[in-house]
Amino acid sequence: MSELDERVYRLLGRRTVAEFSTLPPDQRKAIFRLHLVQDDPVIIKEGDDDDEMNPCISTGAIFQQEYFIREDRVGKQLIKEAIDIYYSHSRKKEDDADAFMRLPDREIVGCINDIGIYFTVEDLQRPNTGQIQDIFEWFIELLLNVTRETVEPAIRAAAEDVCSEFLLMLCPRIRKT
Repeated sequence: MSELDERVYRLLGRRTVAEFSTLPPDQRKAIFRLHLVQDDPVIIKEGDDDDEMNPCISTGAIFQQEYFIREDRVGKQLIKEAIDIYYSHSRKKEDDADAFMRLPDREIVGCINDIGIYFTVEDLQRPNTGQIQDIFEWFIELLLNVTRETVEPAIRAAAEDVCSEFLLMLCPRIRKT
């Protein structure tokens, strides 16, 4: 038995995956809960670049990955049960390193207004194509140092190529020829 198989065997209460799969659903869920649910919020971090499992993830996360259980119908069912337990019983908290990326709607709207585009909180929730185009044009001009007149032919060609039959739904500035 490999080290990984031994680890799964221990986590399953000294049972093989085949033996575990025959347990009543309530017992399986209790074992999954034991290994997958934490009292404290789970901190969500990015995975490792070298495709290894992040060590900060609960040891029970092994139950959520096909290559650790089995790839047949029973294995997929066990993985589904484990994932359901994990997501329905765990409280998530994003890594504090990403916290700066979350801004309240009013601050986002304020930033858009600061660049000269009239925008409200309602617009943020249901923006129109003209506003989106204005924002992208502002960034294009800022970052690429080009004006709309320079990129308009390319934008129009891309719009016609990507959504020719829906072109009438696009902002009038894109539709004009």
